[in-house]
Amino acid sequence: MYKRRDTRVRTALQQRAGTEVKSMRGWVKRVRQGSKDMFLDVGDGSCVANIQIVVPKSLVTGNAGATVYTGSYVAIEGVIQLGPKQTVELLATSFELIGAVATPTTYLPAQRSTKLDNFRQKAQHLRAQNSSFGARFRIRSELNAHRARVLQGRG
Repeated sequence: MYKRRDTRVRTALQQRAGTEVKSMRGWVKRVRQGSKDMFLDVGDGSCVANIQIVVPKSLVTGNAGATVYTGSYVAIEGVIQLGPKQTVELLATSFELIGAVATPTTYLPAQRSTKLDNFRQKAQHLRAQNSSFGARFRIRSELNAHRARVLQGRG
């Protein structure tokens, strides 16, 4: 069986400040550019919450920082720290863009407004911007696993 060596977002959110994270991978839910840093909200599907990644601009080599959009897949190493509002965030010491978004114009920016779920069902690329789909998929997975265990016990 494959064992995941990356730190999950769920685990990272429970760590103490100063804990080193060897490797974390996930999908970018939101990107904000600061004057010195780039801020990414990253989720890997292990929980509903996202973790904020602080990436210093010095780590972004070449033109990779300009190509990080909502829906990109990234790998990060860093140290857990407490943010200004006592929230857990990861200060990146290593940053790699693994899966860039081919056509960023199809990915709308993650806005705080809510769109109808049936609209998000039709536009599958917008599902990454809403945690309700991830929660539904996790519940469906657990129900299917439970159903399989019950049927396996009867057969």
